[in-house]
Amino acid sequence: MTSASTSDRLEAIRRAAGDIPLDDAEVVAHLGRFEASYVGDVVPRSVVRHLLMLRRPPRTGEIASRVTPRSGEEESRRELDVVTIDTPGLFSRICGVVSLAGGQVVGAHAHTTTDGVAVDTVEVQAPDGVLTSWWARFEGDLVDAMAGRVALRARVDEMARDVGGPPERSVDVTVGQGEAGDEVRIRTPDRLGLLFAVTDALADLRLDIRSARIRTHKGTADDTFVVRSASGGPLDLDQVSQVDLAVRWAVRRLGT
Repeated sequence: MTSASTSDRLEAIRRAAGDIPLDDAEVVAHLGRFEASYVGDVVPRSVVRHLLMLRRPPRTGEIASRVTPRSGEEESRRELDVVTIDTPGLFSRICGVVSLAGGQVVGAHAHTTTDGVAVDTVEVQAPDGVLTSWWARFEGDLVDAMAGRVALRARVDEMARDVGGPPERSVDVTVGQGEAGDEVRIRTPDRLGLLFAVTDALADLRLDIRSARIRTHKGTADDTFVVRSASGGPLDLDQVSQVDLAVRWAVRRLGT
């Protein structure tokens, strides 16, 4: 960032922090732990939450989560922050738990620090008529899923079959180079479990999701993932072909 943009960003973060004392040097160090996409993707209020959660680095196997109501939004929509040591399939498991709990991911950003800590923010729409206790149960289910105590693939697929969805299953998969690395963009009719199915397919190929932009408009999901291969290099033609195959298969078989 330029000096002017850095100053503007720091001022926006200070305003978002309110009465929480934040040192500029601490904020700059926090932003420096992420790739450039973090600065553009994450709004100041989320930056503040992430910084506070990362003041105590997570230990192996430890999951820190926080649920925050959306400012000015209805009670049923909140932001879930998850901070833990990055592991393959982490973002996918978060999406799977949301589906099983009857919620819907309406937006998400997944980022990883340079020293391997995953910092994911998922905007979740809870089912109609839920109480505050739903969010506490949801966080408990997330811990169980992270510990491998939930058969996510089987349960999400079973629920998707019971709930049903649009009969149209066309999938548009585009893989290309973006500013932050390889980008996988998927456009397809939305349905329960879709985000889990797609991210699970990417995890099965040992692709690390570095960031994610989740959008749904008029029943169509338009999601973009910045991914990194296990080798750290760009995806070759064979890997691109496998991504296309895996994502199309996962979407078409979901709930069938």
